[in-house]
Amino acid sequence: MKKNRLITIALLLLGLFGSVNAEPTTNLARIISLRVRTNGTTPLVYIQLSSAQLGTDTYTFSPLGELGRIYFSTALDAFHSGKNVKIEVNGCNPCAWGSGFLSLYILE
Repeated sequence: MKKNRLITIALLLLGLFGSVNAEPTTNLARIISLRVRTNGTTPLVYIQLSSAQLGTDTYTFSPLGELGRIYFSTALDAFHSGKNVKIEVNGCNPCAWGSGFLSLYILE
């Protein structure tokens, strides 16, 4: 748990201080709901933002693997703290409901 938090903080710092967005990125928004469900065999996490961004207000990721756990931890931190987030998507604009994303980061 402590290791995941340290990895999350390191990734957030990299995102805040050293990133140039090469892909479409949402404006600031809050996460208003997190939903965990399965599409039959694979668990999915749905993140709903406070406003539609790049054509949708809902993005998704798989919580499996190391990156999935980091995304889930970051999303939970943002949801519980009420802080704004940005999501970087993989080239879609507009994006379909439930589109995946490349990065999720928390901002004040």
